[in-house]
Order: sequence, then structure tokens, then C-alpha cells
Amino acid sequence: MLSGFPPNSELYAGAIVSLFSDIKGGKSLHFEGSKVFLEFERNRASQPQAQFKTSDFNFDSHVLDAVNLALKKRHFRNKPLLVYTNEKATRDLMAIGELERIKSIKSKPGASVQDGLLLSQRKLVPITLPSYGTHQITVTEVINAGSFWAHLSDANIHADLMELMESIRTSRYPPLLLPPGNMPGQYCLAKYAEDGLYYRARIDNVVTIADNMVQAQVWFVDYGNSEAVSLDDLCELPTELCRLPMMAFECNLKGIKPNPALSPDGKWTLDAAVCLQQLVAQKLMYFDVYSNMNNTLRGDLYDTTSHRDTLINRVLVDEGFAVSCDEPAISELAHQRGTQLRSTAEKRQDLEGGVKEPVYTTAVPWSQELRHMYTSMQLSGKYPKHIVGNTAITPVILKGPTSPYEVTFYSLTAIGSMCPVRVEKESVNAIVVNSEPQDVHERMMFAVQILLSSNTNAILVRDVTLMPNIHGLIHILCILFAPVVEMRTDELRRQYTGAICGLGFDPATGASLCPDHDIELTFDTLFTQQDLKLINGIRRAICLAIGSEVVSQWGESATKQIQEKARELLREVLLKPRESVTLHPHHDRGWNQVAPEHILVSEEQGEEEGGPLPLYPLHNGIVIAEQMLDKHKSTRVMYLRVKMKELHRLASLSRTANDHLLCELCNIKCRNPQELLLHLQEKMHTIKESELYVDDTV
Repeated sequence: MLSGFPPNSELYAGAIVSLFSDIKGGKSLHFEGSKVFLEFERNRASQPQAQFKTSDFNFDSHVLDAVNLALKKRHFRNKPLLVYTNEKATRDLMAIGELERIKSIKSKPGASVQDGLLLSQRKLVPITLPSYGTHQITVTEVINAGSFWAHLSDANIHADLMELMESIRTSRYPPLLLPPGNMPGQYCLAKYAEDGLYYRARIDNVVTIADNMVQAQVWFVDYGNSEAVSLDDLCELPTELCRLPMMAFECNLKGIKPNPALSPDGKWTLDAAVCLQQLVAQKLMYFDVYSNMNNTLRGDLYDTTSHRDTLINRVLVDEGFAVSCDEPAISELAHQRGTQLRSTAEKRQDLEGGVKEPVYTTAVPWSQELRHMYTSMQLSGKYPKHIVGNTAITPVILKGPTSPYEVTFYSLTAIGSMCPVRVEKESVNAIVVNSEPQDVHERMMFAVQILLSSNTNAILVRDVTLMPNIHGLIHILCILFAPVVEMRTDELRRQYTGAICGLGFDPATGASLCPDHDIELTFDTLFTQQDLKLINGIRRAICLAIGSEVVSQWGESATKQIQEKARELLREVLLKPRESVTLHPHHDRGWNQVAPEHILVSEEQGEEEGGPLPLYPLHNGIVIAEQMLDKHKSTRVMYLRVKMKELHRLASLSRTANDHLLCELCNIKCRNPQELLLHLQEKMHTIKESELYVDDTV
């Protein structure tokens, strides 16, 4: 977003495009008063086949490179970003209808004409999609384990597509003779190498490869796959082939994301994509739409070809390729609006086509043709005298670019908690955009160099690394490597709520040994006695491997065994699924807050007494009120047993939609009895439900 524009900001569209001309992928500009929002388009050429092999693309959890580059312009410009405005020139532009001309961009110079319609004006529109309901589909192209392209399995749609393909096969069309620089964004006919036939396509990019050979990266709009095609294999798209909309549409599986255990970087693995490909190949599937976001459907994918319906989303979780997650906020909003449409569908039959955002802005296509005669004047202030007369030329300093999803960081230590943290501009993580704003858990960043600014009370960090989005990672790593830790609990000692990490305190005075560098943690995930035991096991293994003279005499093989054991414990504590908990900040900061009778000494702590001081002493825990926990657990188990019986009854008897089918055992909400029945049959649920009866005696 850029802000600070003068009135009629649409007139500066050309200047904005020029400012960001070095960034590819611009889609449109949205104007709202003095603000301008820049929208970038995903490069579909980077999605299918090539990326399926490298698994380097994930729609749900990655920010476009173009967005990061645009935001970094804020750091690397040498002077303020500004435009020059003049009242008389603005009035002249308004008088000649320049605003309307910008909104309807003319065609590119040199474009050829056929049948009275310019090639650059021959556009294909997406197929109209529903915003709710269950629909039979055929998957045509797998992007990754969370996204794919599909066709609606409808007889009329299939007939239209076959008629289109027959028309292309039996006709001859002239070659596309546009300059390579004008090709991106152009719709055409392109030859598919596998069968030698022509299909409707859109040119996404033109690249030069070895021996100065030029190829076009095209996206086949009726199937969703991409391919590099020689320019000799491109033909003009006649107007009669533009009447049918693009038949392929994109679908995303809701409620799942890559398993951090396999994908610390948040990208789907190749094995996960292969798994989805095998599950959907040559099958008619059912897709239950949860939301429709700009003609991209999110929902649940079902395989009904066997005797029992299979939820593909859950299969990916059960196979370990994915984990459950919250839906993005924009998807939830689209779902709510789709639900409203569904409630009035009987009264209004024209509601299909997806949920569209209400229009609060003026949208202008992002195009190089926006560079009209006033652009250079608006950027340099060099208006000709006959245009401006005697009126003043005013510089307007713009603010930005910014994004509401930019991440800010803070220091964990006490001395730095009140200082703003700034990442060095040259760092790759100088701008971090939150790709999962619906995830309320904090992330961790490490820095090699930490400096205190001499001019401002700010901390400057260099050589930073953004850690994977693993819930609870901050707390685990701090407790794992801190010299001394004192745990925190709630007032009733029912669970751990946090910890203080540092060098400890002076037993005589109770004062912190190094208060400036103490770290106060507040847990946002459940931390148990077992977690503390695992961390102590890792600390002990480190001490044995590098701090024990006895182990060093055992030889290299013994050290390797200890290291491997430490890795196993580390994987176990890091990759354990963690339940989110309510934050309980500990207001009484400082050490020595635990009564001696409540301190839980580590089982192996006694072995260290009398010997040399270990590199990593084991942490003490706190005695949790086990009796209260047992009572609470017993009551909870009985309650869940009753709820499970009720859910089984609803799944087997009710056939009407019910918005209150919540499985409290798994914290999963089902929208209808069929979905509930599938959930109750899932492996993960059956294991949890069987654990409710594990303490029963025969």
C-alpha cells in the first residue's frame, strides 16, 4: 500500500507503474482516497509440472516474491518517494476524460487485427463457480498436496469442451506474430508436446534459453498445466473460440498445511504431491465447497469410489504429510457470506458465481500502457509552461510501500524488551510478511550480531535466520539452552504457564545474577512434565557427549550413540503436536517464586551432586496438583463419553444439515451428518475415542 496521494489519485496510475516497473507480476491498482493498493498476480507458469518436481511452491503459506520486492523498495531508495502535482494540469486531465481512458487501457502498439477485434482484446473469462454445496469434479492437474486444478463433471460442460477441441483440431489458424515483449498476458493456441495437439493457452512469460532459442511459458487454461513452448508452436486465438470460459478452476484443500516434521520451510514435499496424485488419478471425486475466493475453491475432497467415503484431507494427515490448521481469515469471511447466500438460495436463483468482496475501491489494470505523457511530469515535476500556466507545482511525499501483514520483532531479554528491533536492510529477512495471519502463535528469529543504535533507542540485528513456524519452539529452545530455568504455574498449580530463564539468583539475597538478560516466557501451548523430562534428557546427553571425561574414554562410537539419542529426544519434543492454551502472564517477575515444598527435583539431579559442575545442569520442575488433575480428568472423560454417544447417534440417524456437529474430542466441526460419520471413522479419532475407555475394568 502507498498512501499520501493528492485528490484524484487514479490520475497517477502511470507514475505508480513506472515506480514499480522493475517488478514483474503486477495485476492491478486499487485506489481508495489518498491510498493506492498494489495487487500482484501469481505466476501460474511456476506452479504445475516444474514445481511439482521440486515442490517449491505452496499457495497457502508463502508470500509472492513480487510483494517482498515491492516492500523492500522502502529500504533501498535513496530519496523520498514522491510525485509532483499541479492543479491546472489535473483539471485538464479531468476535462479530457483522462480518468476514463486510464480505466479502459488501449491495446498495445503493433497488435494485429483479425475479425475486427484486436488480439490483445481477446480475453477469456473464468468459469462461473458456486460458493457452496458438494460437486462432482475430475482432477486435471496436481500443483502440490494442497492445491490442484479440476473440471466440473457436468455433461453439458463436457460436451462444450469436446466441441471446442474438435473445432481446434479440424481448423487451421495463423501463427502468432507478436513481438516477444508484447506476448506476456496474451491468449493464444499453443501446442502440447505430449500429444501434438493445440489447446487454448495464456502466455505467462517469454524466456531465452541456450543457443538464443526463445520459448514461451504458457498456461493451458482448460486443464491447468503449464509448459515451455517454442514461439513457432503458437497460433492466434480466433474470436469464436473466446466464447467458452476457461474450463479449469483451482481448488485448495481446507484445514491442512505441510507437516513441520517433513517440511520445516512450510513447503509441500514431493512425496506428498505424489500421494495426492495417486489418490485422485482416474477418479470422479466430490468436492465440498467451504469458500469461494476469487474463483478459487477451498473445501474437502472426497473419494466415494470404495464402499466407504474417504476424506482426502484427512488421509494426508493420517499419512503424516499434513497437519490440521485453522482456515485463513479471508476464507472464513467468504464462507460466512456463502452461508448467507445458501440460506436465501430458494428465493434468489441467480446467486452462483462465488462470493465477491464488496467494492470500496476503484480498480485499474496494471499495464505498461499507463505510462502516458503525464507520467514523467508527475515524477520529475517538469511540466511544460503551456500546460501549467502560472499555478504552482507541488511535491507530494508518499508513504510506503507497507503491508498490514508485515511482522515486527521484539527482544526476549529484559533489557531489550522495551526497545524496537530493526533488521539490517541488506538482510533477506529485512521484510517479513506473515503468510498465516490466522495463526496467533509467535515465531522466533535468531541473529548473529546484535547492536544498539547510537542515534535511537533501537536494537539493530544482522545475519538473521527466521525459524520454522513450529508452535512452542521459542519456549522449548529457551528452556533447552538456558543455564538456569525456574518454571511458572497458575495459582492452583494445574499446569505450567511459563518460565524465567537466565543465570539464576543469589541464594543469600534472592536477587537475579544478571537481571538485564533474564528472559520471561509465557506459554501459548501446553507444556507438560514429560516435555521437561525430554529437555533434561537432551541436556544430560549433551553433557555426556562433550563434557564427560568418562565418555570420552569409551570411544567415538559411544559418543555417536549419545548424539543420536539426543537427536531422537529433540525431534520428539519439537515435533510433538501441541495444544493451544490461554495465556497466563506472570505479573510477579523475578526469581525464587516457587515454595521449596513445591519444587520437583529432576530424577537424575542427585547423580550430579558432589561431582564437577555440569555444562547444562538439569532443570527442576514444579509439583503439579495431580489429585485435582485426576478429578478434572475423570469428569472430563465421563462428559466426552456422553458426547461421543450423541455424535454417533446423530451420524447414523440424522440426514439433515446441522451446524452444531462439533467433535469436542478432536475440536473439529462438521457441517453435516455425512461429514461427521467420516470423521468418526478416521484413524486419529478412533484412537482418541478408545483412550476414553482405557481405564475401565472388565
